[in-house]
Amino acid sequence: MEGQSGVKFANRRPGWQPAQLDIRDLQLHPFTELEKSSASRQNCPQCNRSRHMYCYDCLVPFTEVPSLQLPFQLSIITHHAELTSKNTGVHAALLCPQQVQLHSIDRMPTVDPSRCVVIFPSDDALLPQQLDVQQIDRVVIIDSKWRKAKELNGHNVLAGMKRVKLPGNPKSCFWRFHTEGVSDEGVCTIEALHLLLRSWADQLPEQPYSANPNYFDNIMWYFAFQHQRVTKAAAERIQRKQQQGQQYQPKIQQSKKKRQQQQQQQQQQQQQQQQQ
Repeated sequence: MEGQSGVKFANRRPGWQPAQLDIRDLQLHPFTELEKSSASRQNCPQCNRSRHMYCYDCLVPFTEVPSLQLPFQLSIITHHAELTSKNTGVHAALLCPQQVQLHSIDRMPTVDPSRCVVIFPSDDALLPQQLDVQQIDRVVIIDSKWRKAKELNGHNVLAGMKRVKLPGNPKSCFWRFHTEGVSDEGVCTIEALHLLLRSWADQLPEQPYSANPNYFDNIMWYFAFQHQRVTKAAAERIQRKQQQGQQYQPKIQQSKKKRQQQQQQQQQQQQQQQQQ
């Protein structure tokens, strides 16, 4: 869905907008079940908390999800201060539960560092094309705000792992943003994973994967649907405000005219008093 010009996503930064996300560029599973599930909240069958579409605490989807298999294990490391509800890595865990783990840095599984990579734009980071995906067993994504991400990247648990950076200068379509004065560069977790998978698509064997770079598009299934909803809701909010403004505009004009008449009367009275 194309971003809509003039749509304000938040009062704190009226001029800020995420990049446009055109789902016509993605080959996605239909949103039919998500549309039904998002119409009302449901109680998670495990924790009984009320949620939309899925439970981000228990990682339980409320609908059938597209079938998707990653070519590696994925660790999404979260900072203890970050909220799981805002973590787009949850989408990957819902879609690929056998291959994606969300955990803290202290719960990193025992791995061979030489066969792991961390997505992080360090000075020595390599591009995806410089690595052989078939020699990689695990990818690590740090899901945290930038300052905390730099701290986690220096943890000794990740020592000996190569760093990989995303090609180009991608701009995030995520509707959440940093406060003003903090860089808006970079992408969210699920976007980073999608870009990495697309970069490696031509290195993968035909079975069970495909050389088609769109093969992994469904990793964006939840994200694209939520982006569509948020953009639509923002546009509707702006439209309501515009309609309210038009509705009250005549009253505002009448009040302004009345104040002008009162000011003129006051000036006339003052002139008369001065003349006397």
